[in-house]
Amino acid sequence: MCVHVEQEPDIMEGVRYKFTSHNKERLIKILHIIFRSDSIPGRGSIVAEAECICEECSAGQHCHLGGRILVIKLSLPCRGRVPENTLIDEARTYAILNNEQWALNHLPRVLESIAIPFPEDSAQEQLRIREQTTEERVLRFMILERLEPLALLEKPEEFAQVFYDILQIHRWLYLKVGILHRDLSPANIMIRRIDGKVYGVLNDFDLSSRVDGLNKGATSKSRTGTAPFMAIDLLREKWQLGHFYRHDVESLFYIILCIAGRYKLPGILASEREYSKWFRGNEDDVYDRKSSFLFAKEAEKVVVKPFFRGFKLWLEGIFLCFQLGYGARLAKRLSGNLDDFDQDTMDDHVTYEKMQELMRSFEGKALETRWEEDRSEGIDLN
Repeated sequence: MCVHVEQEPDIMEGVRYKFTSHNKERLIKILHIIFRSDSIPGRGSIVAEAECICEECSAGQHCHLGGRILVIKLSLPCRGRVPENTLIDEARTYAILNNEQWALNHLPRVLESIAIPFPEDSAQEQLRIREQTTEERVLRFMILERLEPLALLEKPEEFAQVFYDILQIHRWLYLKVGILHRDLSPANIMIRRIDGKVYGVLNDFDLSSRVDGLNKGATSKSRTGTAPFMAIDLLREKWQLGHFYRHDVESLFYIILCIAGRYKLPGILASEREYSKWFRGNEDDVYDRKSSFLFAKEAEKVVVKPFFRGFKLWLEGIFLCFQLGYGARLAKRLSGNLDDFDQDTMDDHVTYEKMQELMRSFEGKALETRWEEDRSEGIDLN
């Protein structure tokens, strides 16, 4: 597979990407930018809606990319990181081979993926050679099925089902496939509608890792995640114990909390927004503010907008789990017994079972459980 870029006058919108797939030439045109990273270091991701305008599509003939709006993603991940499309393909293949097709509704679908190395004479490669601290990166180009954002949900119970879906698919990936996502944020939770039902989709596996390769030192020198939604451990540069499953659960808690406390309606920010200080300052500043929140005497700081009032019970329960967990760790540190503390579950205060019990119903009504955990099979997590 090869790729050639044809630029039109507009810098991005209207840009055309020509590549060969399955011995046929395809031509993708960017329609408009959905997301552009505003940071200089890191992956520099660009996400856009696009369409295929190849000869087959123009002639009304069959093309696996034709007849629909697509999403393309351009990013610059570290060369040593497992490619995003590889992890997604592993998960989808596992679901198919093990008769767990339910999981396919909650995973993105990659239609094409291309890796483009930088030539030796490129500015990127020359910078890497001259600056020993610069990480070697590769340009990755993916074409994906288009999904809908959370802002298009209409009812609180739809949000609840989507969040519960994410809890389940995230755990399934970790336990069965051996993949930990490591970058939960509202932008990485999408929705898929099938026969009038809504399904939460866990998206963006750029920073994901295989469980058997966790905590062996990140390839990137940057902290992993989106600060307002990162677990407080991971906001500290001195944290050396790696990325645990419960760190992603903590991120899911902050996602629900920030949506419920900052939006008056789906996609519409409230004039008075809770937790705004988490979105300002550096990681150390955010650590201090979130730590103060978690160590409040009561869950009285869990504030939600009227539209999302049904989430208060969830959030107070999850808040208590983390408060007890961090409190137990502090107590063991002060007593000199920190080596006896179970970091993975915070001494059993933060577990999938407890999260599922809190989230499996909403406002007195049972949500749809897609999967029941069975640890008799799957990845050895010990």
